[in-house]
Amino acid sequence: GPYIHGKASPTIELSVRLASIVIKCHSTFNVYPEPYTGECEALIQLHTTTTETIELQEVRVDDDGNEINLNDGLFHNDVGKKQATRLMLKEKKTENSGRKFLFIRPAKYERVENWHTPS
Repeated sequence: GPYIHGKASPTIELSVRLASIVIKCHSTFNVYPEPYTGECEALIQLHTTTTETIELQEVRVDDDGNEINLNDGLFHNDVGKKQATRLMLKEKKTENSGRKFLFIRPAKYERVENWHTPS
């Protein structure tokens, strides 16, 4: 991911498809012992990803942005002529609407051998 001053920075990743948008927010958190916050190295570093998927659906709207119900037949203006319409994408409400998923994983650490030296 992108780095600022040698440190990983938070990022937002958008994947736009025809029927959905996936939003992923990536972040890194350093965990310190409470009395020594900022005075020592972090005990562990956690990487997080929060993911939300927004499902999309096409709707037909008039020039004012009002949704048109296609089951009512053709949309006509006051004079009886066919009214110009356009397609718009809007959020499709599903059982997963508004749900966010949080994934947390620790940074990779190397095993360091404990050297005992005589004092």
